[in-house]
Amino acid sequence: MARCRINRPLTVGLLCLTLLGCAASPPARVSDGAVTAALIHESVQENLRRVQTLRGSGTLAVESPEMAGSGSFELSLRKPDSVLLKFEGPFGIDVGSALITRTEFLFYNSIQNQVVSGSTSAANLSRFLRMNVTFDDLMNLFAGGVFFSEDEQETEELTTEQNLYVLTYRHTDRTRRYWIDPATLLVQRIHHLDANGKLVAEQQYTNYRRVGDVSFPSTVRLVLNTERRILSVHYSRVDLNTTALSFTLDIPGNARRIQIQ
Repeated sequence: MARCRINRPLTVGLLCLTLLGCAASPPARVSDGAVTAALIHESVQENLRRVQTLRGSGTLAVESPEMAGSGSFELSLRKPDSVLLKFEGPFGIDVGSALITRTEFLFYNSIQNQVVSGSTSAANLSRFLRMNVTFDDLMNLFAGGVFFSEDEQETEELTTEQNLYVLTYRHTDRTRRYWIDPATLLVQRIHHLDANGKLVAEQQYTNYRRVGDVSFPSTVRLVLNTERRILSVHYSRVDLNTTALSFTLDIPGNARRIQIQ
């Protein structure tokens, strides 16, 4: 099996997968004292159920100790099993594409003419995205969900901080905190903390807009504190529940191929 060396352009694309997750839920005003963790979950899940396909495009920017730059992306998603991402750099330069299904993934780096493929296991997703996620987590994040699957069943803590509701989920090696707007029940940010309570990553969701009967954040930002990396995504166009989607990944016959377990 070939060893996989992830190069810089491909890393930019893979980081984008982590960021495109959004926390959409239909606006719902609630009275003081009436909000529970179950109500927040149900609000988010109801919005999520309304999204069957998603087609979007926009711009992304990356800041890190090694590089800084921006480009554009196109996203196609169809529940329950298909995600296609295409990335372009400045001046329309093709950077790469990623096709992810429930069973396997293909990452094509146009600049290096390299293809990385393998099974869509939780271990592989965590390896590339640098977060503990399953394929269902990934699909739900792209489609508008925010709660990680392991947080659905764990005992939660609901508090109020900085005029926001905060749902906290503690696990053996990590803690996640979801910050919720009390007026709309939309997620504003998610904090990822390590076993010692240190903030290692933060996801931010702003500029919500209505797309049909779904609330969708136009701007998403991920801060990887320990790695000093920031990725910002801005959607300029979003179409939901359309049938005009393509999931074709064009790979040259002479591309160098790397298979991982």
